[in-house]
Amino acid sequence: MPDKIIAEQFRRFFISYSQAINKQQNRVGSLFQKNFKRICIENRKYLTNLIYYIHANPQIHELIDDFRNWPYSSYGKFLEAKKSHLKKEDVLSWFGRLKNTKHITVWCIT
Repeated sequence: MPDKIIAEQFRRFFISYSQAINKQQNRVGSLFQKNFKRICIENRKYLTNLIYYIHANPQIHELIDDFRNWPYSSYGKFLEAKKSHLKKEDVLSWFGRLKNTKHITVWCIT
């Protein structure tokens, strides 16, 4: 039930956002790609690899030399001591440990 409520809230948000942009830009049609796929992740190893892939993606696709420097990533937020809405402890614990090498923190998948 909560999943349906959240999905409905996102649906309404995207519709409202699209309508506002279309009105502002005097255009019609979809702003977004067609429905994105949602999946339930029930495997810890898959979740760990997925989190790594999301953060390393800019480097994998050669948009930047080091994903830790990608300005649009939440990677740095996970390493800050500052409080946030991210589930830092949960995510970092999935990686088993953090390795500090010459002031560069690297996630180690174990």
